[in-house]
Amino acid sequence: MFGGDHISPYVIMKYGLTQEFFELFHPISYCGVEIPLFLMRNFHQYIEPMLRQWSEDVKLTQQKCKQYRHHTFPGMQQVLDRSPQPALELTLPVRRQRVLLPGRIAYVATRSLSRHAVTLLISNSYDVRGVRAQKLPRHFKIWNFRNQFLNIQIPPEHLQILKQRMNVLFQKHAKHPVFGLPAFQDWMRKQTTFKIRQLAAADYLLRSQPIGVILDYDTSVIPGDILTLLAAKYQIPYVFLQYHMPMFEPLFPFRASYYCMWGKNYREWLEDKGVPADKIREIGSIRFEGALKGKWMSRTQLCNRFHIPRHHLIIAYTAQTHLETNRMFLSWLMQASQHLPVTIMLKLHPKDTHSYDDFLSTYSQIRLYPSSLSLYHLLNGMDVLATVNSTTAVEAAMFKKGIIVLQSDTLSDPYDLLSTLAKAKAGFTVQSVQMLREKLQLLINSEEAKASLAAAGTAFLHNMIRVPGSPANRVRSMVDHLLRKPTDGKEESG
Repeated sequence: MFGGDHISPYVIMKYGLTQEFFELFHPISYCGVEIPLFLMRNFHQYIEPMLRQWSEDVKLTQQKCKQYRHHTFPGMQQVLDRSPQPALELTLPVRRQRVLLPGRIAYVATRSLSRHAVTLLISNSYDVRGVRAQKLPRHFKIWNFRNQFLNIQIPPEHLQILKQRMNVLFQKHAKHPVFGLPAFQDWMRKQTTFKIRQLAAADYLLRSQPIGVILDYDTSVIPGDILTLLAAKYQIPYVFLQYHMPMFEPLFPFRASYYCMWGKNYREWLEDKGVPADKIREIGSIRFEGALKGKWMSRTQLCNRFHIPRHHLIIAYTAQTHLETNRMFLSWLMQASQHLPVTIMLKLHPKDTHSYDDFLSTYSQIRLYPSSLSLYHLLNGMDVLATVNSTTAVEAAMFKKGIIVLQSDTLSDPYDLLSTLAKAKAGFTVQSVQMLREKLQLLINSEEAKASLAAAGTAFLHNMIRVPGSPANRVRSMVDHLLRKPTDGKEESG
């Protein structure tokens, strides 16, 4: 249900060019892994201006779409996977019983795996904060991946061999419209020299530590993208744990051994994209398990803290990462609420560093919700959530609050995913300022409308997240099964 069958010409060209990159430069490898495979995200950033330029030329776009034959995601998956061949040389004097996961999801280890041998990987500030937020058992280990790869030394002769191979390939493909450009060749050399240090560090980790299972929530960034490849090489189960409402691109191509998803909607979505059903588990959300426990601001407390009139309808707008999208929908909200008893609470995305001072200074009905406060204070105190496509919709439904889904045909959505909440019937879907104003007036004047909207959110939540049973127990059962350890009972299904 998330994303249609149609694939835009932009996406066809993007992954068609990626296939060329993989196939033409596959001899550039290290530690048994083709280097282009984990350069993909960087490669996509590099070619984006060129793809946009191509997209403006109708004739060229048609030509490229004809050249790149794979127009379905399962077809693209087949040619882009290219996982390494299994290696047999990974041996240690002890049995591989340790579980590896990033520090950001350290809570998974403390809730599900407190008696297991666990290594927490530190690669960025999210990992640091995740580890600091938990009281770790003494037998847990910390592995600082960033320090490891910054200090690792690649033998000069290895670098020289890679350089020679690249020069041969650059000469061979000198007439290619992308790979023949000097700018691309400089980019490739720099990227390769840097990335093989990360690859070598990850390879050393798996060779030196008795890792038996890898749990991760992001296969698109370092070190997740490298670990999926090395896990395939060393035949270590790599398990993807759904953390938020995932977009398509960070998961593709699908290389994880298993995908632990929130519920049936995401299971069906992955199956539709070509992931075999036996690789998908519905486990619920360990992130949200017990998340509502705590003392959150009441509506009265929220009104007092942010000087909101008690009779106002409180709308929380959880923003996207894109400035233009946020400015457009903030403008909608301001226009639609004009002369109505409405207050807008703006909650910025953690990655959004832009200023919205012009809105805050111009409209008296808008408040900026501080990043230092838990989102759950806002969700508990508000009346309704407004968003485009955010995990906060799930969390709002957990608080039994209604959802307004903001949609516009002007949004760039090559993967047809920004309509996820609309297709899931999470709440009111509005596509114009006028529609939004009508819904606000309805909510202001009718308690029944508020209750009906909240009920729609509850139904949406039921389809999004499997509720019965404990996600933490399912994770532990699955890990024990993969480690071939005895459990208190049978592995939970699905």
